[in-house]
Amino acid sequence: MNREDVTGDLVREWFVYDPESGTLTWRKMRKGSAPAGRRAGRKRCDGYLSCLFFGKPWMVHRLIWLYLHDHPGEEIDHINGTRDDNRICNIRSVSRGVNARNTAKHRAGKLVGAYYRKKYGNWASGIWWNKKYTTLGYFATAQEAHAAWRAAREERMAKEQMQEVA
Repeated sequence: MNREDVTGDLVREWFVYDPESGTLTWRKMRKGSAPAGRRAGRKRCDGYLSCLFFGKPWMVHRLIWLYLHDHPGEEIDHINGTRDDNRICNIRSVSRGVNARNTAKHRAGKLVGAYYRKKYGNWASGIWWNKKYTTLGYFATAQEAHAAWRAAREERMAKEQMQEVA
């Protein structure tokens, strides 16, 4: 069976989804495998849950999206950055750009948008948005550069949300 042949109806036939916990469980017993009621998916080394469905590996959050919305969506984003948190309040279908911007804020130990300019002894900040780079300025500290990036990001996100509503 091809991925294109997998529909929301087929996913609902084989799985049960609990929106409160984000858990996907098998509705039916699979031939020679897990019994009905067992949680679907195993945690991968990158933190996502995946399972075999009709012999093909599937990300659990993609199956959940199909289960709920009857279409595959664009990219399925985990809003809080926790890759195995598949509660409906935490997943959304977004463009690649929005998904990439959301992952940037979850990088541990790095002040996003700030980079040191060794030649000048200061920090710079810039932001990529809709395939365009904008320099935000030069700063004495990484924290100031990061704060400028965050302010620019929030401003751009607010504009995007206003456009989506309109």
